[in-house]
Amino acid sequence: MDGYTLQPPRAPDDIEEFVEKAVPILQDRGVYPREYEGRTIRDRYRLPYPD
Repeated sequence: MDGYTLQPPRAPDDIEEFVEKAVPILQDRGVYPREYEGRTIRDRYRLPYPD
């Protein structure tokens, strides 16, 4: 089975610790982006803009 299971943070420090420790590891493994291509979510998913 592939994937990740994340538990909701129990305290504000938990999310900071995750970002500081886990995100760099995931980026080094190529499974979490270092930067995004578009400026907005709409751009990133190539969604059309409303008329």
